[in-house]
Amino acid sequence: MRKQTFLAIFCVFLLVSCSQSQVQVEQYEQRDGYRVSEVYIPLSSTDSMAAYWLLPDSMPADGYPAVLLLHDHGAWFTIGKEKLVKPLQDADTSLLMQADYWVSKFFEGAYVADSLASHGYAVLVPDALYWGSRRVPIGNTQVGLDSLKRLNKMLKVMQPAFYQSHLKTTGQHWFGTIMRDDKAAFQWLQSRKEVNPNKIGAAGFSMGAYRAWMLAADEQAVAWCFAANWMTTLEAHGGALPNTSAYSMYTPMLDSLDYPEIAARAADRPFMLIYGANDPLFSTESVEEAIGIIRNNQPHAQLHTVMLNAPHLFTHESLNLLINFADENAKN
Repeated sequence: MRKQTFLAIFCVFLLVSCSQSQVQVEQYEQRDGYRVSEVYIPLSSTDSMAAYWLLPDSMPADGYPAVLLLHDHGAWFTIGKEKLVKPLQDADTSLLMQADYWVSKFFEGAYVADSLASHGYAVLVPDALYWGSRRVPIGNTQVGLDSLKRLNKMLKVMQPAFYQSHLKTTGQHWFGTIMRDDKAAFQWLQSRKEVNPNKIGAAGFSMGAYRAWMLAADEQAVAWCFAANWMTTLEAHGGALPNTSAYSMYTPMLDSLDYPEIAARAADRPFMLIYGANDPLFSTESVEEAIGIIRNNQPHAQLHTVMLNAPHLFTHESLNLLINFADENAKN
């Protein structure tokens, strides 16, 4: 009965997604030196993806340098893009509360996309499938933080069932769908007349880092890649096993290639990989082994690595490294 109920909810989720696909809503909010809007990026004739779109006030003569900024996993599904962009002022109080909670917990209080926009970058931050506006619509988000924690734990338990349902419904792997969507977001950036198509980078923290170098490995037009706190080997990671939250990151490429072998495809362009000396999710030994594999598999590697004295966090130092790396590769 529970499975049937879940599948019924999933079908409703698909219908809701379809009904939004034709709505290209843009709500603008002016901030200090840049503006933020919510946009819907078409994915197909029946689907679209919500994203925040940040544009600085002053556009360079050759167009904005841009960043496709990708959010993390964190087993917190009720927000996605809001983990990186301060929500619009007219957003509901729950979004504001969750966003502030998340950036305080993992980003030392900094909204990364807003920081990049204030430094002159056009930034696109989409919701990944099953996060934020694209999660299964169950539970009430207009509640306190403790109730939201319980809701996200429930969503984490339901995640494998969602993955299987999505696989049967679309014939695609879940992360394969996320990769498709990230590529669509990148192509949307390329199509914008305000953006310099030769100066678009990809960046992220945790799962967002994984998404960033996966995209760069697949899309040669990604000019540079910045990945914070997601690199290891399959052996050290234990693989992407069914019935785990990390199964969302499985891709058929992992049947024949290791993580760093895929990442090596992105290292022929500027690629900064940062990791934490005290990260409980990715040991320094596994990261450094993976770095060696990247270098061995990419004879022309432009790989820059930095180990920070930090746990699984995107610190102010991480943010400064991102901005400086972007400046070196997009503004010079």
